[in-house]
Amino acid sequence: MIIETHRFGRVTINPDHIISFGEGLLGFEQLKRYAIILCEATEPIQWLQAVDDPTVSLPIINPFLIKPDYELDVDDAELHSIGTPSVEEILIVNAMVLPEKIREATVNLSAPVLINLRSKQGRQIVMEYSQANAIRYPAFEALAAYYREQEARKPEKKEQADVSINQKT
Repeated sequence: MIIETHRFGRVTINPDHIISFGEGLLGFEQLKRYAIILCEATEPIQWLQAVDDPTVSLPIINPFLIKPDYELDVDDAELHSIGTPSVEEILIVNAMVLPEKIREATVNLSAPVLINLRSKQGRQIVMEYSQANAIRYPAFEALAAYYREQEARKPEKKEQADVSINQKT
């Protein structure tokens, strides 16, 4: 299936991977179908793209990359609404704000998105606000640390490749 997007142009998605949000997402209640778009250039940030509106593409991230001690407060009814998945079948992501000044990037820890990977049902929940679960939790430092770690791994791989080439000569 091909969908049009403003951010990525024409994108081919597997119709079996479309996630249904029965209640939509906050601010986008009318949009019920989304696909996760992986973009290597923005990894670990992914994109929750509305299938039926090319202009709606939300940056999302695994909240544990930003705040390792992040805690969810989810009740049974909320889990039931996405098919009562097992822990292994739940994908948890949170929406981000990526302003022009990237140092001001934030993640909304108060409204996680839960996705049942088996049934492809999703729901955004709103948790009680707290300092730990801020709506605009700073994300830049954690992202910078992630990118430094990824960059540090590259030379190791290159050195290993160089050693292999030298051994063959």
